[in-house]
Amino acid sequence: MNAAAWWSGYIAEPAAFWAGIIFIVTYTLLAPWWRTAIGSLIVSLDAVITLVILPHMLRLYFGIDETSVFYIWFVLTVFSLSPVIILWRTVILVLVHRGRMRLPWRHGSAPPAQDRAHPVDAPADGA
Repeated sequence: MNAAAWWSGYIAEPAAFWAGIIFIVTYTLLAPWWRTAIGSLIVSLDAVITLVILPHMLRLYFGIDETSVFYIWFVLTVFSLSPVIILWRTVILVLVHRGRMRLPWRHGSAPPAQDRAHPVDAPADGA
């Protein structure tokens, strides 16, 4: 095995996998990402990256035979789900961009004044 293959298989891919897991767990603990379209988009990208690397991690850590029926179907499922999730992200992004899907703050209301990009636009009465 050459150095590039070794680095990719034993350093880069596991690092990307664990970084994705750490990000998703951290985001989940710090913010309710599932309540907003953008939060879902951010987490779903990391989920796709992590899922695509998962078959390699199963081989690396558990020595799963890559010719086994389980492994082949698992890889097929993961790689088939990836474009579906990516296309779903695209649809959500377009809907948000066109204003057809609001970014909910509180039941579809506008964000609080302190969260607005320009607090000068906040009503004078503080509502």
